[in-house]
Amino acid sequence: MEKAQPALRENRVGRLTENDATVSLNYARIAANSLEDAFEKEDSRTTIGEFRDKAISDIRDPIQRLFPDLVLNGLGNPLVSGTFKFDKGTSKGFQYKNLSGGEKAAFDILLDFVVKKREFNNTVFCIDEPEAHMNPRLQGALLEELFTLLPACSQLWIATHSIGMMRRARDLAAVHPGEVIFVDFEGHDFDHGVSRFRLWFRNLFDYQMFNATKSVSDDRAHKKTSNLYFEIANANYGLTALG
Repeated sequence: MEKAQPALRENRVGRLTENDATVSLNYARIAANSLEDAFEKEDSRTTIGEFRDKAISDIRDPIQRLFPDLVLNGLGNPLVSGTFKFDKGTSKGFQYKNLSGGEKAAFDILLDFVVKKREFNNTVFCIDEPEAHMNPRLQGALLEELFTLLPACSQLWIATHSIGMMRRARDLAAVHPGEVIFVDFEGHDFDHGVSRFRLWFRNLFDYQMFNATKSVSDDRAHKKTSNLYFEIANANYGLTALG
């Protein structure tokens, strides 16, 4: 085990099939940071159990809100094939590699976000189509967890085709006025200094995409969602649309 390198120096993966490599990097970073905290930062009155809980609580709690029956119970032994271990129902201590596709997809994004925000707490985070391998309910719940985890002086930009995420973003906008911005890039020429556009959500949901009594053709639905971007931002942080 060695001191974690700055995140910007990491060799990032180039293909989606290498996601497990990113999880391994983040695992090593958590283990290294925990060791550093144990020797230099942690209160001497902290018990071993409290310290272990603290090391994983930032990722354990949001993943359990997404999957109530899935509990991250520890890091295992970092010196001997270390990996995240989980409990689920009667299964105890099973490894990350045994998670379902949806569980892995959500865990990977939340883990990367939790690990990186420790180093990048004044940052614009950009995620392209984070909804892969997830059902609409889970997509919306994941967005809310990212919104909750976002550092106060940071922004989160998401490009998505997910109705689940867009609907949850609409709900978040109602609860947190001014903190959620919908941006539509369709039909605008950004060579002429356009800075920001808001997309009224009612234009999208005129099609009642969640109403089972009304069907919408794939072409028509795609036209309304393919260029929708939205940003989750702190209300006190200025925004200029990225060109």
